[in-house]
Amino acid sequence: MTASTGAQSADVVFSGVEGSFSYRVPHMLASAVQVGMRVLVPFGHRRLTGVVVSVESEPNPKATRNIEHILDEQPAFSPPLLRFTQWISEYYLCPWGDVLKAALPAGIALDEKRHWAAGGASEAEIERFAAEYPHSLALIEALRNGPVTQQRMTKQYGLARSAALLKRMQEAGLIEFRPVLQPPRVKSHFDSVVTLAPAVYDRFGPELLTSLRSVHEQQILREIFESGPEGVLRSDMLKGASSGRRQAFTRLLGNGSLELRVEEVSRWDPFAENIPDVHEPETLTEYQQAAVSAISTAVEQQRFMPFLLFGVTGSGKTQVYIEAVRRTLEKGRTSLVLLPEIALTPFVWARFFRAFGDRVAIQHSAQSPAVRYDLWRAIRAGRYPVVVGARSAVFAPLERLGLVVVDEEQEASFKQEDTPPRYHARDAALMRAHMENAAIVLGSATPSAESYHHALNGRYTMLQLPERVGGASSPIVRIVMWKAKPKPEPEAEPDTKKSKKRAPAEELPILTDELKSAAGEILERGKQAIFLQNRRGFSPFLVCTHCGKVPVCPDCSVSLTYHRKGLALRCHYCDHREHAPDTCPRCGSAEWAAQGLGTQRLEEELAVCFPTARILRMDSDTASRRGMHGRMVSAFAAGEYDFLVGTQMIAKGLDFPLVELAAVVQADTELFYPDFRASERGASLILQVAGRAGRRETTGSVVIQTAVPDHPVLQTAATGKWDELLHRELAQREQGGYPPFSRLVLIRAMHREESAAVRVLLRLRRILQQNGGVNVLGPAPAVVNRIRGQYRYQMLVRTSRRDDAAGNRLRDMVRQALMELKRTKNESQAIIEVDVDPQSVV
Repeated sequence: MTASTGAQSADVVFSGVEGSFSYRVPHMLASAVQVGMRVLVPFGHRRLTGVVVSVESEPNPKATRNIEHILDEQPAFSPPLLRFTQWISEYYLCPWGDVLKAALPAGIALDEKRHWAAGGASEAEIERFAAEYPHSLALIEALRNGPVTQQRMTKQYGLARSAALLKRMQEAGLIEFRPVLQPPRVKSHFDSVVTLAPAVYDRFGPELLTSLRSVHEQQILREIFESGPEGVLRSDMLKGASSGRRQAFTRLLGNGSLELRVEEVSRWDPFAENIPDVHEPETLTEYQQAAVSAISTAVEQQRFMPFLLFGVTGSGKTQVYIEAVRRTLEKGRTSLVLLPEIALTPFVWARFFRAFGDRVAIQHSAQSPAVRYDLWRAIRAGRYPVVVGARSAVFAPLERLGLVVVDEEQEASFKQEDTPPRYHARDAALMRAHMENAAIVLGSATPSAESYHHALNGRYTMLQLPERVGGASSPIVRIVMWKAKPKPEPEAEPDTKKSKKRAPAEELPILTDELKSAAGEILERGKQAIFLQNRRGFSPFLVCTHCGKVPVCPDCSVSLTYHRKGLALRCHYCDHREHAPDTCPRCGSAEWAAQGLGTQRLEEELAVCFPTARILRMDSDTASRRGMHGRMVSAFAAGEYDFLVGTQMIAKGLDFPLVELAAVVQADTELFYPDFRASERGASLILQVAGRAGRRETTGSVVIQTAVPDHPVLQTAATGKWDELLHRELAQREQGGYPPFSRLVLIRAMHREESAAVRVLLRLRRILQQNGGVNVLGPAPAVVNRIRGQYRYQMLVRTSRRDDAAGNRLRDMVRQALMELKRTKNESQAIIEVDVDPQSVV
């Protein structure tokens, strides 16, 4: 896959399409087309943007159509990055084009879509048709203003593609359904840079300024002179300017005192990011120095070396990353730092920014498409040798990669699960480091069972940070058992409803006396506390106290979550929303009980118990707006709030110096999930949130509320002995045949008819079992059996790692089975999803 100066044909891949397609290269493009470039080509009855993955100097007889346009001045993908994306495609069983699309900024494709447009009919013909069909007038007027998409046609005018009116208008020549090329939504941004003319720059001084006509002219020249030879953006200089300032600028430009040059300008302003004030120890501990030395040696030797940095919370893992990156830069190589949560990205980026200034870029999905595009171009051009970002930053176009860091490597959010490519960023980062001879550090206070197993077996080098930095001690953990309290008897009601009334049950208090006491003490001392409740909303569901009716989603097999704000019921799977009913639709009762606990309800309870407390809630409801994560973290770090309530986004990687209490309000919700990783994940989350407390001189405290205080996961949280839990987990997984002792592929089928989803999986199971060599479990219904009206059934296919170390045989058999299924008649048209190395099997 190398560039050719005399290309005759090229292989191109597309998003959503398996395989590559050969195209002729016209003579005028033969010297310009290169591997990794995006091109516009005809595909079927339309034109699409594809990526060139190989070129040939000889004509290919399979190539019958020409490449029309080259869309890049230089390749969008370097050869190493192209090989990396190809590996992801092959490993995760998805089209190569899907991976390439995921690696590019959104909104830059030039694709063709069919639209309804005005035809060649005369005005007289249009008037005659409108007279016969008056209801077509609105559509005719809309088409005069430009093409109309079929989506708009259906939504605004109620006309499907096969509507009789559209057919009549087509036959009369009034409209055409023709292709329209869609321009990219995101383009480079250009602006004028203002500088002083050389003669003015040489004469600049008090004498020159006093000779000017107005104060505005003096201010403008002074501002530009002080900015240096780089100049000032015209848009910045005139933003919000008065008419006098604008007139002065025009005069200076007209008399030659100012010069303009047009430049491409980045829309990313690093100083607009929230930069929390972070305490950084001046020196590294002995353990930190040893870790940095080992990592730096691997970088210097330019060889692939995976490290597992196992450090307790507060042990200074980020400092190790920063120092290792510093030494990597000294060797002239670049660094990539991956984080699991968008909430963490601005916070960690700020620490790197303090260390390396504007040599660090940040990448995450909360940025605008324009900013992401500008950063991608700047990284590709070598402007930023250090990139800090979330999962998708694994595709950052860095050259000369020397070091990769995956912080909180155990986090399931590193796995892309919703849409293809369903890659795991940690595992993909390992392969990218391997391909580019880079060192890679997997850091965590609670490493995954897989990574810990690889370290024990010598595949990874383990580096340990067993102590907190700065003399801080581990927090004191208290496991508090919930004690149920009887509900108060309701007031007497009419006899018509007494017969339906259920006996009052006992309920668990939201906050135990122990937690209230600890929180009150923190408040009195002017310190801070964080409260973890890993469920947003007010309560998971409402229930009628008379008949037991629970409002459920009409399209998903789940109850609707109650949100107190707006008195709304929402489905957290399909986002269906409706108002909370005043009366029960089944029995007519007006009494509803909110069952379970969400972050909204916890926030409200804390406000009642502590009226003077300043409370901040951080979950996907409050932090969904762009930049809100960073602003919330900065505000809490600055001491503007006393209590922080949130979901798992508050549990990891954040360093708040005033936090001395961490509370897990409802630990039991993390313990009994029907998944083989449930214990590991529950313990990890609890230990991580516990690690936020007491990270300075004062010993912190942790309160864990539970109904099962003897659970092994909670005992691990109390002792902090993560390695003991992993040894127990590994023994159980080896016995059950789960990773890291096996390879897994999850196949899910979805269809509006339940039987159709089951049938397609049964057919796949027969194909797999005929070939032999794999263990097939299922099909079985998913835990959430229906989402968005689609029934969901799944099947787990696995092989032993002892016989199939890399999983090649498993993936080949699944790939062949899917191909055979496509060759047979699939009357059900079920949607099939394939998840290699699934992080959840429910």
